[in-house]
Amino acid sequence: MVKSRAAAVQELRERFAAGQTRPAEWRAAQLRGVLRMATEMEAEICDALHADLGKPKTEAHVHELSLIKSSCLFALKNLKKWMKPQKVPAKLMNFPSTARITPEPLGLVLVISAWNYPLWNINRGRSSTKKLPKNWEQPLAGACMQHVCMSHEIDIWTTL
Repeated sequence: MVKSRAAAVQELRERFAAGQTRPAEWRAAQLRGVLRMATEMEAEICDALHADLGKPKTEAHVHELSLIKSSCLFALKNLKKWMKPQKVPAKLMNFPSTARITPEPLGLVLVISAWNYPLWNINRGRSSTKKLPKNWEQPLAGACMQHVCMSHEIDIWTTL
């Protein structure tokens, strides 16, 4: 069943508002899903990129999949450090208080771009909804990514 755009966006907003994207464990699970997907579905993704964009398979592997994999590994390694609250100096007028900055995602992101950009949002805990450009006649890569995200339990991406 195809959701309406409004329903898809509302579902992602509710998921974000419920705090589902905030825990490190959830973000790490999403990153592991993207990593697993990029590894297991490498041939299908390269084929889709070749069909859509004429991108040679070697180029798709080097410039797309290897970057996504290395980004996921880097994010998994540093995720807890990035999420850790940072102590900052408090203003004198607030003495004797302490101050800190807690990095947290701010909300839903609409991406009107190529297939891969929403995957880069996952390590920031962002929910993403993606709309393919109107002039993209063969959106195989986007459809492939939607399918593999669903089958690999990556649940913060919706295609409009």
